[in-house]
Amino acid sequence: MENGGWLKSSNYIVPRWKTARKAWDKGHMARLFSSLGLFYVSPVCKPELKHLVHLIRCCHGKVTESLTRATILVAPESEWTTLMSRRRKSSIQATYITEQLLLDSICECKINFLAQKAGGETHRLRLAIDSSDG
Repeated sequence: MENGGWLKSSNYIVPRWKTARKAWDKGHMARLFSSLGLFYVSPVCKPELKHLVHLIRCCHGKVTESLTRATILVAPESEWTTLMSRRRKSSIQATYITEQLLLDSICECKINFLAQKAGGETHRLRLAIDSSDG
């Protein structure tokens, strides 16, 4: 406040978020999930379901409440087995990711979860791919 005005906020952005901020400013963030299939977000997620759904939609992702129609399921790892058993009759292959991996992808402005193998490690987070045969 010595200069009688506000400091430039961009000088104080957390370094990890700078890429996402630049992408947002250029409009790239809005298309991050546009080419992916339907997302399903578990109601037991932390942060809350409504916040994760909002972030997915801000990145032009599409969200469904149907487990069998979703191709990307966002849930705590402890829920994956339950979700897999509930999807048994689905013929659609699904990718299971944690909330943290979704948030990492948004912060880094790149999709970190599709290049991984089943059971692969990413930022200390596990990823599972379910290929249900209906």
